[in-house]
Amino acid sequence: MLFDSIIVCTYCFILICLFTLSGQVIVSKFDKKLYLKLINPIIIGLSVFIILLYFLYHVLYLTLATTNVIVFLILLCLSIINYRINLKNSVNLIIENSIIIFPLLFFFIFLSFVFGENFYTFRGNHWDYFYYISQSILTNLYSYSELINLNELSKNSGLNDFGFRPYFFDENLQNIFFHDERTSIFLILGSFLYLPFNDVFYSIFIFKFFISTISSCALYSILNSFKNNKKINIIISIIFTFSFWNIYITETEALPQSLSIGFFLVIIYSYINLIYKTVDNPIGNLYLFFILLISFYLVYLDLFFVLCFFLFIHSILNLRKFFK
Repeated sequence: MLFDSIIVCTYCFILICLFTLSGQVIVSKFDKKLYLKLINPIIIGLSVFIILLYFLYHVLYLTLATTNVIVFLILLCLSIINYRINLKNSVNLIIENSIIIFPLLFFFIFLSFVFGENFYTFRGNHWDYFYYISQSILTNLYSYSELINLNELSKNSGLNDFGFRPYFFDENLQNIFFHDERTSIFLILGSFLYLPFNDVFYSIFIFKFFISTISSCALYSILNSFKNNKKINIIISIIFTFSFWNIYITETEALPQSLSIGFFLVIIYSYINLIYKTVDNPIGNLYLFFILLISFYLVYLDLFFVLCFFLFIHSILNLRKFFK
């Protein structure tokens, strides 16, 4: 478990660096005055990561291994560019995000060491937990075109005489079902499975809390736009990672919803600024806004349509102000 803990924490720190640095480059190309104050670059970096994963895997039909090599090279190049330009600011952002993220990870690592395998394997909604693991293994092993073909074989298999079983997974017989909905979380976890850890249940258990802490990083930047007291804002953000709702949706294995909270917070706050601070919003802010919307759509389709409905209604009511 110690080896796996080191591997997972190292990978999480690398993602923090890549998402923060690459996101800062993209944000800085648009409007520095507004968006750098209310969008944590880690959210934009994560958005680009999700969009590239989805496009390369689902549209170009590349394997997930090839997809990861291309995506990480792109993020690394963007990170190097940013690191050379904004060294001091970049290091501060990485430190702040790490301070917010790692307390929750260390807390559950400690609990896992104390209570053992039953704690991290069967805790919470273990049915959905095993479902996400099995679907992530499929994306890790097969390309999207292969999974579509295997889906058809499973549908026509004699094993389905009693009805189609969407969660059935028997790799040896190649009777599987790939749940082709909200696949971004499968791609993220499938990418994580390339790491050389020993216990997949423990490693994904810790990694899913990393996913849930992204929302706290989003909240931190929003708080900074109201009150420029970073120490207090970091404390509030850390408390948010331990809040009831954040822990609850993570424990119930609602991983897409857990990942989507950060996007939801940033999109709502960004939209408010787009509507009511029109003087400070060039067209570049709309580009960032659409990047967030696309990634939100890929992560959690259900909540995306609910959000878009209310944004549409509000936009109609404020149409004149929006187009000033």
